[in-house]
Amino acid sequence: MYYMWPVTSDLEQGGRPGSVSWIDSCALVRLGSVMRKEIMQEFALRMSEAFIHGKDDEGNALLEELMDRQDVTSPPDDPRRGNFAFYAGDKEVGDLNGLAFAGIHLGFVVLEKSDHIASSLRQRLFDQTLRECLAGYDGHFRGSGQGFAGEPMPRWWQSNIWFLATAGRLMMARALGRDDHIDIARQRLSDARGYTERYGMGEYNSPTYLGDQLHGLHFCWYYAPDEAFRLDAAALLDDMYLDLAEHYHPVSRAMAGTWSRHYEQDVEGARRFRRSTDAAFGERDPSSLGRFGLDDYRCPESLRAIAHAEDPYMVHRRHLNDVRRTLYQAPEYSLGTQSGRHVFYVSGTAVNVTYVAPNHARHVA
Repeated sequence: MYYMWPVTSDLEQGGRPGSVSWIDSCALVRLGSVMRKEIMQEFALRMSEAFIHGKDDEGNALLEELMDRQDVTSPPDDPRRGNFAFYAGDKEVGDLNGLAFAGIHLGFVVLEKSDHIASSLRQRLFDQTLRECLAGYDGHFRGSGQGFAGEPMPRWWQSNIWFLATAGRLMMARALGRDDHIDIARQRLSDARGYTERYGMGEYNSPTYLGDQLHGLHFCWYYAPDEAFRLDAAALLDDMYLDLAEHYHPVSRAMAGTWSRHYEQDVEGARRFRRSTDAAFGERDPSSLGRFGLDDYRCPESLRAIAHAEDPYMVHRRHLNDVRRTLYQAPEYSLGTQSGRHVFYVSGTAVNVTYVAPNHARHVA
């Protein structure tokens, strides 16, 4: 497949009008002509944006709609209980990942914009919605089968959902004073760090999901209940940004090397991905949650230096299922190769060449 997109674009001006976070958009690339229904990521982001920009009436209307999309009638042992319908207009929960994507935005509104929540929604929100969400996180893990080495799904190497669910659970547990669920979040994050140290990153160098992973981990770092929790989050963030720094091609401002998990239509995601690379490695270095009015972990200067290395270098990485990656990075081009069978149902690229042409960054995969 041959991919091409402009180096300069509207994304340099902040991307989609009204966008709040440069990492949100990485998950929104299956919209438009490809996806005819609004997905939960976009819906929940609109709710957060409304409250952030002082549009309380709109925010509360979206909040109420979100609450109405929650399954509160299925039996308690049904994995759908407490989860949200993933697509706009759906009446029932299908994709169990809806809660993971909605939870961080719901947690943000509850923790940071509580005074703006309508009194007519407050009691239901705290007495039912948030409590059902905590049960929903348990149901999600309980109801999705068993993954690698017997651990529950979503598997640790489906790290975008793992991190988002961990962050959402943590945020709601803090809002409700539920130390038991804070302990579960603590264990989930510790497990992810242990698995990553042993097997390598799960969704490495992914145009589709790296932004979601960063989003979840940044919220984990910001709302960490103690220093040990924050250190686990920071260690995982360091790993993520190291992977990003090594595969950042500064001349084209694009992702180089082979990808773990992506969809053909997510080629546009590499273009959107410049929001994260520009923010982490560009002239500006905002907090990733800064557009939410929060201040958090910043990419270390040592990793920024890697991203802007002027001399050619090579990177070798090994992952679960004996996936092996090699990247040769030079100013004019990069060559990435990958061998082994990736664990995801969407395979990563085997070879990816990035090179620079006038006004364009080009990828041949």
